Amino acid sequence: MLKRFFIGLFALSFLGASVYFAGGFGIVIKKERSQVAAQQKKPKPKETKQVKMGETIEIQDVKVSVDFARARQVGLFGDGAPLNDHFVYIDMIFEQSKDRSTMVTILNRLKLVDANQKQYTNAVKPIIKTLDSTDHKVLGKIAFDVSNSDSYELIYDDSKANVRYVCKLKVADLPNLKQKKTKNVEPQTGNQ
Repeated sequence: MLKRFFIGLFALSFLGASVYFAGGFGIVIKKERSQVAAQQKKPKPKETKQVKMGETIEIQDVKVSVDFARARQVGLFGDGAPLNDHFVYIDMIFEQSKDRSTMVTILNRLKLVDANQKQYTNAVKPIIKTLDSTDHKVLGKIAFDVSNSDSYELIYDDSKANVRYVCKLKVADLPNLKQKKTKNVEPQTGNQ
């Protein structure tokens, strides 16, 4: 009788250990499958498209172009003095869109990157105003509070199309930040 008890106990412990390890191995297999599935679902790297100032692109069924960029030491929107070196203001033209929320979303998702790869987001709330009575052309203005740099890139990441739009802005293109050339002046001496 004692022999049957130990055989039964051994059988139950063997069965329990088998179920435990089978379940444990099942979890490992499930984890491996989910890791493989996650690797297969990785998004493709973003395609980068260079955009020139004035060039029109289409984002979310809205035609968009960077119209003008300027730099100021004081705010144009009543936003006071910059916390960094100056403000960079960007004017954008939106065409054929009556959905202002899409325009505001586009403006809010813009970022400015300087030559040192430091990123800036908008400093103040974007401004939108209609340019014509038919509401087909709308001007969007956005400001960035930035540090001095030789160049800036305006970047918009379109997650739906998996595209990054990059518009390069050079300091020379920004009217209030043009590099001032200094003249080489010979020191004058009293004996000539």
